[in-house]
Amino acid sequence: MTLEFEGGDRLFPKFSITAPTLKQLCAPWEKCLVIKLLGREVGFLTLRDRLPALWKAQGGLELLDVSHGYYMVKFDLEADRERVMHGGPWMLFDHYLIVRPWSPDFVASATKVDSTLVWVRFSGLGVMFYDESVLLTIASAIGKPVKVDLNTLNMTRVCLMSMDFNILSWNIRGAVNAKGKRRVAELVRLHHPSIFIVLETHCQFSSVESFWSKLGYRLCYSMEATGHSGGIWVLMALSCSAKVSDLASHPQAMSFMVVEGSKRWVCTAVYASPRVELRQGVWAHLRELGGRITLPWLVLGDFNEIMFSSECRGGRFSSSRASQFLDVLNDCNLLDMGAKGLRFTWYRNQRGVVLAKRLDRAVCNVEWQAMFPEAYVENLCMCYFLRGAQGR
Repeated sequence: MTLEFEGGDRLFPKFSITAPTLKQLCAPWEKCLVIKLLGREVGFLTLRDRLPALWKAQGGLELLDVSHGYYMVKFDLEADRERVMHGGPWMLFDHYLIVRPWSPDFVASATKVDSTLVWVRFSGLGVMFYDESVLLTIASAIGKPVKVDLNTLNMTRVCLMSMDFNILSWNIRGAVNAKGKRRVAELVRLHHPSIFIVLETHCQFSSVESFWSKLGYRLCYSMEATGHSGGIWVLMALSCSAKVSDLASHPQAMSFMVVEGSKRWVCTAVYASPRVELRQGVWAHLRELGGRITLPWLVLGDFNEIMFSSECRGGRFSSSRASQFLDVLNDCNLLDMGAKGLRFTWYRNQRGVVLAKRLDRAVCNVEWQAMFPEAYVENLCMCYFLRGAQGR
């Protein structure tokens, strides 16, 4: 490499480098990938901790922050690099992660994102069109198609995934009164949930066992209420062929494993305390679970907390508490599933002002999302419903 000064002026240095030298300098980086998370800023440490799990890397990887939201990734194993490069689209914290091969002319400050891989779903498409050439032709109407999801082409798996496995969670705020029983019976008649999670029961299950038995449900697990405070019941339809086994319990959460055929996944039902200081206990419990659960994982219930100011109407929004809640979900690699239907799940009239918040939600890891790609959450009247059947 040589240094010259144009016209002998030291204010105008000029560097020259030979092609062989440039090639030698680029050699350590030529197998690197450049990544950027679209629409969200994420710190170096967060990415470093999340990416190996997201990509299921078999070997090690190095991450380098190159500014402007871009990072370079260097892999120990070529197989990991190929999987990341060609196995997308990738999503992290519900945002797309762009992946590009590094090139010598890459400059973070001057690079613009004008395209990325995204999944496109054709709702209601007849099963006879589940052919690669047909799907690629349809997709070409909106862009250049790259590949078809193998789950779509694999008709055997599509049939297995189309089982009508639905979960209903309801913060009933008292499970004994006649009005509550009528509402439960109506929900069962309309939605036929495979698993029914009842929160804030305010009573012992023994007092309503015969009622649930007549509806066709058996109690799997319970965290009984203390007086008129709390309570979690996990009930399963007698007609459901899935098997469940206890995994972990906490005064504010119950976790169990669901097994049906070759599929195994973990479900955690949450009723977080309305008292801020007590909620720290369930946050710690979820973090502990997140550190050891490797299966697809669904967490749902009443978290008694919101993530964003848009999830409340009236009253004061606590950014610090919301940040703590987001940190818990991020630490556990859990993504909010969103919801159809009602915007808020909790209402209260306070001195003539109606307060509303989205306290109930379902979150899951990417493995659960991949196992049930068609699953969605719907907020019903004072309860919410998670439907897991593909094609609905």
